[in-house]
Amino acid sequence: MSNIVFWQAGLLLLLCVSVVGLRIELIPFKAFGGVFGLSLLASLMLALIVLFKFITATHTNIQYAIVGLIIALATVGGVAYLLKQVSSVPRIHDITTNLTDIPQFTKALEQRKASDNSLVHDEKVAKQQRAAYPDLATLSSQLSFDESVKKATKIAQQLGWRVHFLDEKNGLIEATHISTLFGFVDDIIIRIKYADGQSQIDLRSASRVGESDLGANAKRIKAFSILFGQ
Repeated sequence: MSNIVFWQAGLLLLLCVSVVGLRIELIPFKAFGGVFGLSLLASLMLALIVLFKFITATHTNIQYAIVGLIIALATVGGVAYLLKQVSSVPRIHDITTNLTDIPQFTKALEQRKASDNSLVHDEKVAKQQRAAYPDLATLSSQLSFDESVKKATKIAQQLGWRVHFLDEKNGLIEATHISTLFGFVDDIIIRIKYADGQSQIDLRSASRVGESDLGANAKRIKAFSILFGQ
């Protein structure tokens, strides 16, 4: 039983090392995904063995069984949560409030690597977005153009986005959001236009890596929309 616990600890250590390697860019995303996936699979298999061992544990190895059980339950719970997140959202990573006039990045193109996700927003992605997030739409405001630009910039900073480009004249704001654990970078653009006495605010949020964003980009846009409407 003690050997299994040590294997569990080793796999957890491998996961931690791979995350650190990803954060400091020593490990490319595809390699990280492979290591992470295999580690989770191996951890899940060990968890099932531990659950069986715990049932049949003797008094002499009960302490290892308890430790192993705690790790096993945490592993099973983590995998179950991850699978639930993946299955609850479409496998897309580029979300916008305007699917007919999509905001186009400029500065983000200079920062992205050739291996990063494409910023081509095709009809297949648009169809999946409409089905999953029908409530996303252009924001309308009675604020003036200049006031809207200032408010949008303030909210972006309030949400922890790193604003790296601001064109107040043309109403363009570009920023990035970096996830806390894995360091995944998402590019964000806010576009503000003024027509018919109203400011029209559109957003687009796109992940640099990963086929699915687990709903993060849509949540980010919704959080901005709520704050802007207040």
